[in-house]
Amino acid sequence: QASDWSRNCRGRTMSSSTLVLERGTPVKATPNRECSASRAPCRALAEYIETLTIPTPGGAHTKFVVVRDLKAEPEDLAEYPGACVFHEGEPQYGTEEGGLQPIYDPTGDLQDGTQLFLVGELKVDLQVHVWTNEIEHREGVLMMLEDAMNPVEWMSGFFLEMPHYHNLRASFQLMSMAYEDVDSDTQRRYRKCTLRVQAICPYARIFGLPRLRPRGDVEVS
Repeated sequence: QASDWSRNCRGRTMSSSTLVLERGTPVKATPNRECSASRAPCRALAEYIETLTIPTPGGAHTKFVVVRDLKAEPEDLAEYPGACVFHEGEPQYGTEEGGLQPIYDPTGDLQDGTQLFLVGELKVDLQVHVWTNEIEHREGVLMMLEDAMNPVEWMSGFFLEMPHYHNLRASFQLMSMAYEDVDSDTQRRYRKCTLRVQAICPYARIFGLPRLRPRGDVEVS
């Protein structure tokens, strides 16, 4: 059976990206691509975090007020509790077994008649930067995130399905956490922490390949 947390979320459709809760759920690739492969897991993780409920004392907060994909603009006003998901270091592009192969379907056919091919695999470390105003709120956020980063019993980490990137799946694994407690922040009632999450995302592209139409020659004598 899945954990209590995942049972509470079972069947939930998120704003875009969707948590994969059942082992063996088939992937249904689509032609839709709204962002690059490097940004896709960053956006997916932000959308996932945006749906989570924070167990804080007295019920002062139930969800993040704001969750941003990539860093906020300087003119944006801060809201608490808030989170920002962004790249740490450079995304690494690579290939698996060095081949260009169709994925998820022996023919690679998509709805529009084109074919989706796996070019390689992208690995990137993501930072989840959390801002709160109280120590208790920060601890509530961390408890929630620790559970959310391991929502099912059949794997360590989790998969998110990404409609914004061909409906493919990225895997995520919580790697580390650090508190940010400096005097200047404490005086302003900022209680911050940073989580590092490793993401692995398919790097794919669409090709319109010509169809082979076999035709037999028949000779009549």
